[in-house]
Amino acid sequence: MNIILALLQKNKITIVVWIAIILVISIVVQQNRARQARYEAQILDPKSCDATVQELMTNGSLVDVLSNSEDPNGDADSPENKRSLQIREAAATAVGRIVTAGKLSQDAELNTLFGLHKDSDGKVKDAATAGLATFGSQSDAKLATLTDHLKDGDPDVRGAVTDGLGKIGGDKVAKLTAGLIKDSVAQDSVLSVLGGLGKTAVPYVERHLDDPDVTFRQKMVNLIGKLGDPSTIPALMDTTKTNLPAIRRVAIIALTQIVQSTESAKDKDGKPTASAGDLALAKSAEPTLIDVVNNPEDDSDVRSQAALTLGYTASPAAVKGLVATLGDFDTRVAQAALTGVETAGPVAVAPLSKALATGDIRSRAAAAQALGAIQTPQALASLQSVMSNPTTDPEVRRSGACGLGLGNTANPQVIKMLVTALGDKNGLVADAASTSLLNPSLASAAVPELVAGFSKPSPTPFLASQTLEHMTGEARPAVVAALQGALDSNNPDAQTWAAVTIGQSDIKDAPVVAALNKLAQDGSTPTVKWVAGQAAQQLQGPSS
Repeated sequence: MNIILALLQKNKITIVVWIAIILVISIVVQQNRARQARYEAQILDPKSCDATVQELMTNGSLVDVLSNSEDPNGDADSPENKRSLQIREAAATAVGRIVTAGKLSQDAELNTLFGLHKDSDGKVKDAATAGLATFGSQSDAKLATLTDHLKDGDPDVRGAVTDGLGKIGGDKVAKLTAGLIKDSVAQDSVLSVLGGLGKTAVPYVERHLDDPDVTFRQKMVNLIGKLGDPSTIPALMDTTKTNLPAIRRVAIIALTQIVQSTESAKDKDGKPTASAGDLALAKSAEPTLIDVVNNPEDDSDVRSQAALTLGYTASPAAVKGLVATLGDFDTRVAQAALTGVETAGPVAVAPLSKALATGDIRSRAAAAQALGAIQTPQALASLQSVMSNPTTDPEVRRSGACGLGLGNTANPQVIKMLVTALGDKNGLVADAASTSLLNPSLASAAVPELVAGFSKPSPTPFLASQTLEHMTGEARPAVVAALQGALDSNNPDAQTWAAVTIGQSDIKDAPVVAALNKLAQDGSTPTVKWVAGQAAQQLQGPSS
């Protein structure tokens, strides 16, 4: 005990100092908590909100106060964080009013807006973006100041400026931003801003299409494609003539992007929305795109993109080039050419019919599929002539059956052709026809024809049964009704195959089961009785 007392006596000054430090820290913490609570209450009070926010913006502490209002250990639905969200959104709205009024220094306003832009809440972030747009719109000097922050070393600041400039838009933003296009720090943000400005940015980007820096030039060509302005088509066509493969490649891709978007823009009635001038510019790119498709030195990607794009321009010259490519050595390009002629539609029927009759096997098969997909009367007539001919190569017949399943309307002629193809001696052709009949656009309408197929020579009844068995969704009620009708008919073939289909389809509707049981007792033939009994047993077995 004496030793302890001696130590305390010896170190009493140190102890007193530590006690004083702890007391000071405690007082400071309590004061900070009280100050934080006061600020939060003032921000939530509409009468004091703007004045409090302005005070905090002036001394640079608003973002800290807002951050301190959150509970990092609680979830978003905790009472503390719900209240924090109210505080942050109220403060962000007030910041917008203060920036609009121009009451503070530029640094105070920008630093606050940059901080708010990092907020996890979408409303706060949007308010910050709107505030930055307001700031930049107030004068040319402020717009220049805002734009200059694209060179900031903080990527969050650059992102905030990018959003703000995008919201402002216009030629001034394009010009100022483009002035930083070669700045190594700002460049990615500059490209993002310009990419969102559309046609306004074109003059500031197009001037760099012949820049000696190949890497930079690639970025400019790529950006032109994203801008999507048809006025750049002539410049892009010129750029494709370069002897630099890397530049040619991005120029072709950019060209296809613009031509395709121009040609495919339609209103709700299917009428083009692009101007006549823009459509003419898109058409002017066809020779370049045809050359690309036919150029084996270009890679598979650009040749495929060119082929797909020619399907949208759909002129006789474009279609001719696509049909000639259906048998291309590059299967990806050949597939793109096939998709292109299907997109072109009726204008492609005549050259496709010629290819179907005279081309090599790959071209004929592709032509058959395309004609099946296009489905005009002329297309179906050409296809019918080869699908009904047993000497036609099976791959051509199979491709035709696949194409017939690509339509989006229940064409009765298509359904008849497919049901007929179920009887093809080649199993691959028959299977392709069955798969096509399962297209939801065809399925319900195909049910009567499939049931009628029960009375046709083998293998049509078997495949018709399998096809009906796999029909689900909206077609299911039609299948059930048609099969019950077949059971009630006086046709033994129809009764037999209807019973088989019902048993495999697990159709347990009471009228259907009753009809099966009746046929099992009173069927007109032993086969009908046996099959009906087996089907009834299949349906009842799992429930027993």
